[in-house]
Amino acid sequence: MAADDLLDDAADQIAAALKSPEMLNACFELAKLAATYSIGIAPVHTGDYIESISAQRDAEGAFVLYADPFAHIIEYGNAVTPEYA
Repeated sequence: MAADDLLDDAADQIAAALKSPEMLNACFELAKLAATYSIGIAPVHTGDYIESISAQRDAEGAFVLYADPFAHIIEYGNAVTPEYA
């Protein structure tokens, strides 16, 4: 087997492992921990921002969703609002 074929085979095996139910579950557990941490350090003004933070999963993996439409301003600030760092 040629080196290129070995690399292609290894890449296919890694891609399959990353999509396995075990890996997707582990990623979701990590996303839940990250969401819990984010909620714990989030600034509180109205509570809308904290309520918008959640762990999500889909067929591709898991992630933390910040659904508040002002999340980017709260996190990074803008020209008149400092970031909450």
